[in-house]
Amino acid sequence: MSGQLNELRLQVERLNYDSKESGITIDILKEQNEDAKAELEELKKTISDLRSSQKDASVDDKEKRKQEKMAMMMAKFDTVSSFHRPFKISVRVVVCPCFVRFCRRS
Repeated sequence: MSGQLNELRLQVERLNYDSKESGITIDILKEQNEDAKAELEELKKTISDLRSSQKDASVDDKEKRKQEKMAMMMAKFDTVSSFHRPFKISVRVVVCPCFVRFCRRS
């Protein structure tokens, strides 16, 4: 009987030890989980910041390309209008020689 009692005591002590060890393991895992959650939030914030800066850069690039296209169009327009202006004056002179002075003023 005393042998069985000693065996039961050893089993109780093992169970207590296992319980304490499990509690410690759970605490460690909880801390690791909190650390992982904090790191995940930091990474999410970093990704969000990178995405927003990338969008800003693409908007800036689009605006820059738009301004370059407008500048090219305006340069072409100036070239075309400066090319046609003397032609219009010479046509006016041929069509209306009496209004030469008037045409050169405009």
